[in-house]
Amino acid sequence: MMALLRCSVPFLAIAMSSICAAQPTESQTENKAITRVLKSQFERPGATLRVAPISVVDSHAVVGWIQGSKGGRALLQKVNGQWEVQVCAGDGLKEESDLILAGVDKAQAHALATKVNRAETSLPKPYLKQLSTFQGSVKMSPAETGR
Repeated sequence: MMALLRCSVPFLAIAMSSICAAQPTESQTENKAITRVLKSQFERPGATLRVAPISVVDSHAVVGWIQGSKGGRALLQKVNGQWEVQVCAGDGLKEESDLILAGVDKAQAHALATKVNRAETSLPKPYLKQLSTFQGSVKMSPAETGR
């Protein structure tokens, strides 16, 4: 009986992990929704939008984007279950103080800045350089975001 149990446990663990892997995680679902929003607003024929990294904390996200030779970051907020672009900027959206100025509460801003900076450590230097090409910041209104 013990031999059967020892053989069954690894098999059960493998079977359960493949079942769990087939289910999208909440973060995968949020990442897809965020990517869809950004691409629907900013991608144009001949101007593909690359979106990465995506850092989400509660109802806010900071997303890196590249389009052609330009790039930057976008701050999104989840409003009534939908992600909306609030601000487009460059390196400022990596800073807690700038996130607070953009309307993110202090605790979320701290966690989000930490998460963004951690996510960007694994990016290639040329990609990071492109994320930094956006100068200043632009607050997006509902008319600009198509809502």
